[in-house]
Amino acid sequence: MKQLSTLIFGLFFTINTYAQQAEAQLLFEEAETLYNKFMTLDCKSNPQDCQNTLMQCAQKLDGAEKIVGEKPKIVYLSALALYKTYDLFDYANNLYDDKHGEGLFKIVYEARKSAKRYLELKKNDEVDDRHREMRKIVTELEQFPKDKVTWLKEKQKRDAEIAKANKVREEKHRQFLAQVKEYDQKKDQYYREIAPKIDAWEYKDGIKIGMDFNELKQTKKDWFKGHYISASGSVLDKSWKKYDSDLLYDVNTDKENKVMGYKFQVLKTKKDYTLVSKNLQKLLDDLKKYFGENLVVEKNGKGSRFFAIKSSYAKHIIVIKHDLFNIDLAKINTAAEFVYSDAYKNELLAGKASVDAAYLDRYLGTYKNGPSRIFKFSREEDKPLLVLNVENNANTFYFYLNKDTTEFEPLYYLEATNNYGYRKSTYYENNKTMRLKFDIDAGKLSYFDKNGEEEIFTKVYE
Repeated sequence: MKQLSTLIFGLFFTINTYAQQAEAQLLFEEAETLYNKFMTLDCKSNPQDCQNTLMQCAQKLDGAEKIVGEKPKIVYLSALALYKTYDLFDYANNLYDDKHGEGLFKIVYEARKSAKRYLELKKNDEVDDRHREMRKIVTELEQFPKDKVTWLKEKQKRDAEIAKANKVREEKHRQFLAQVKEYDQKKDQYYREIAPKIDAWEYKDGIKIGMDFNELKQTKKDWFKGHYISASGSVLDKSWKKYDSDLLYDVNTDKENKVMGYKFQVLKTKKDYTLVSKNLQKLLDDLKKYFGENLVVEKNGKGSRFFAIKSSYAKHIIVIKHDLFNIDLAKINTAAEFVYSDAYKNELLAGKASVDAAYLDRYLGTYKNGPSRIFKFSREEDKPLLVLNVENNANTFYFYLNKDTTEFEPLYYLEATNNYGYRKSTYYENNKTMRLKFDIDAGKLSYFDKNGEEEIFTKVYE
């Protein structure tokens, strides 16, 4: 009976061993199939599929190894699968990050370990292609930490360096923002102070923005000799070819016949650019004495040059235009006739004209997109309008708050024209998809263009 029981036990042991070996062989074959599938995949376009395939392959090999132990073919394929997984990632930049670093190190560690183990198992065999493959893997992966303790020390060192660098960068950024804020505050204060001077200044006695046009014609009859009035209400010079100085040749009026802008021909010469240069310099010097150096800004135009005196807090703009033989000077009311237009009344006064100043003030400030583009929002006093000025853009954009108080929709914009005047653009009328959406808590502004494309702007400072 003892001999029989021993025989039966041995038989069952043998059967069980064969079954386990069969299972291990099946797992290995499935792993081979998965690896061969990986080799056919386009990992650039679908890296996640490649990663999943290699992980499944490694799992199958790990299962086979648990059954039959370290067999050369299992260890070899494990090293290849783990190495290919390593090759999918940017290890130089990700090996020490908080989210993936530890998992990536484990892959490197196990790939190197498997390659070394294969070389050890086959050390008595002749050197072949598989031997060379494993040697290459070991050599490449030796650059990484040898164990988890070493990896952890290196990670802590790098984390400390990154934290230090971030602290320095944050301090520099804080200083930069403080400088920007200080500069903008000083500039803003200066523009607030200069605005009344711009509005009060006139080129000549006898003409004033806002005065009745008929009064101007009666009191300055000599200015209108040789002129006629166009259908639009402008005064035009019939004798513009004459080389006269201080000639009034354009007056713009509103619907109430109030003067909204005027233009003088300060100088017109016949091929005497020296005279133009001298007169221009004298004109600029006089203006600078009155307004200050910083507010006379040189701008380039098409075929001409412009000098503009302006402030976002002023209702007017003063512009000097010159070329080789001419100097023109104009004063223009830049916004009044547009803000109080029919479009404004129709869009805003009909249910949208209530002003919550504290609410609107939340959206004001300077926003940035990219390294240089600056967007500054102000609001039209006592009106539910956001006014957008873009750096290096002469146009002014007006947005109104829609009914649900979450988005701003474009109303119109004042477009600078070639003759340094302004006109109201109707571009927005057919582009109602354009809008602004603010995320106050995140300090971000989303701008949606006519095609619905979103562009993100970030608030520079509070």
